Amino acid sequence: MKLHYRIGVLALMVLLVACGGKGGDDEAAPAAAVTPVVPVASTLSFPLQAAHAALVLLGESTVTLYAKGSAETASVHGMCSGTLVVTATPISYPQVFEGVLRQFAINAVQTTYSNCPVSSTNESTFVYYDYNYLPLGSTAEGAYSVWTTPAAFPGSVTVGMSGAVGTEAFFTDQTRATLLRRVDYSSVVEPDTATSAIVNVIARRFDAANQLQSTTQQRRRIRQDTLYSWVSWERQDAVAPHLHVIFRR
Repeated sequence: MKLHYRIGVLALMVLLVACGGKGGDDEAAPAAAVTPVVPVASTLSFPLQAAHAALVLLGESTVTLYAKGSAETASVHGMCSGTLVVTATPISYPQVFEGVLRQFAINAVQTTYSNCPVSSTNESTFVYYDYNYLPLGSTAEGAYSVWTTPAAFPGSVTVGMSGAVGTEAFFTDQTRATLLRRVDYSSVVEPDTATSAIVNVIARRFDAANQLQSTTQQRRRIRQDTLYSWVSWERQDAVAPHLHVIFRR
């Protein structure tokens, strides 16, 4: 079963557990207390628009995220194991899109799954941008997309902010005669540390009949110096085989 996903952006509490070894006289040492690492709600504001623009302009070297899930750990790590490899080229110019010369970048996404009811994928997508480095649409094998509600990010964000980002519609080709699906994007800014936050870009994917197919969450860490780096990518399917997978940096 092959499904197409844009990788385009879960602050989970991590439990650090130290196990005690055996002491003298075969007496077990007391186990160390479970120490929750609690995310901190920073009071700073973060330059999301500038961070996103820098990421698109400069591109992103190959990043690999790992899934370590199984049926026994599904609630924390998802169902599947595997790798997610993402590369984005720096911005290039020009290329015709919707009859206009546009700057573009090439995003390559490779997913490899094990113990999982879906096929591995290897895809490249041309993504076209306006002069504010916001996406206008894309072309890939068997799909042509346009943002029917233009993408928008706030200039700066603080923890707790949320809102719509935009809507992308996918068609079989540039005639737009046959709708394949649409994706509604939103974002929420989550706690992380005193000097950083997590930007969670949520994508809800609907088929041509307007039925929800899946929800993905792309989490990136943002700092005031515009660093905008991968944290995780999570996919939860609403249809069989109801895949749930979490890739982490």
